Amino acid sequence: MPLTDLLSQDDCRDLESIQQRIFTGAMNPGVWLDLSEPSEELMPFREAVMDEGIDGILCLRHMLLADRIHPVFLFEGSMLLLEIDNTSMSKATIVEAMARARPDKSSLVLFLKLAIELGRKGVDTSEFGEYYLRFIDNTPLRLRFSTISESGYVLDYLAGAVLIYGNMPGAAAEENLMGLAYDPDDKVREAAIRLLELSQRPDAILYLYEMLEDPKTGEDTRAILENVLFQRLEPIGQTTPTFLRRQILEILKTAPNAEDRQKRFSYNPSLQQDAIKSLKKEDIPLLFEARQRIIAHMTSEAVAEYYALSRVIRHLYDRFAVYGD
Repeated sequence: MPLTDLLSQDDCRDLESIQQRIFTGAMNPGVWLDLSEPSEELMPFREAVMDEGIDGILCLRHMLLADRIHPVFLFEGSMLLLEIDNTSMSKATIVEAMARARPDKSSLVLFLKLAIELGRKGVDTSEFGEYYLRFIDNTPLRLRFSTISESGYVLDYLAGAVLIYGNMPGAAAEENLMGLAYDPDDKVREAAIRLLELSQRPDAILYLYEMLEDPKTGEDTRAILENVLFQRLEPIGQTTPTFLRRQILEILKTAPNAEDRQKRFSYNPSLQQDAIKSLKKEDIPLLFEARQRIIAHMTSEAVAEYYALSRVIRHLYDRFAVYGD
């Protein structure tokens, strides 16, 4: 029996009353987008849930699965539940509740934030990723992050997908994207292929080569595959190294290095070039580990570093002929 079935009709009445007072009317989700700390408007509800202990958690699960729910509470309540209860049941409740979410440009930050947090906790967020790929326009979306300038960061369609798929468990991301790589929707199919290539995970790259050889693969898809698999790598200069291998390994172990730009691969061309020239094949897993830690931060720098480290990995694969000639 689900724990929520143990609640009587009156058990959650006080919390529901507080929720209704806060979320009355057509509230614009855009006012809730500063995610540097819990929403001030939600604090009375948050404190009430915390005071109730396990009963508060049970009520919050119950409220998130209610037939009628305010769209902002769907995001905010899910974030609160994820913060205060790390059990598999609460995570499953959030995924079920968010299946009804319909984010638009004003609530997309909340949607991405929740997907990232769930992914970091090991939850398969494929449903989030697929919804994003299918229903979010592939036009630049200006999102305001609390960690960067007030002018905002222009998050393009692919970068938003990187934040979702880059944070979910790798096997789950691969499985979902491999299926979408044959999707009839041109936009979804191309995004899935580009995300698989950008991941640089060996199984993903081999799958793309198999698609290229598959007679069922259409000409348009084949052209995308050839573009991503055989894109010309920029030549690496012969300049004197600025960073030694041991220094690069230390930078990777301590990433993200947000405060020191010289230790960012996306900012410092010398660091990228020296990594490509001096790292060994056995260092590649460390690049993946650093990239995973970095992409967990929902900032423009995190996305840029993901791209830069993917480029380093691809150069190393090429240098060591991992996939042959």
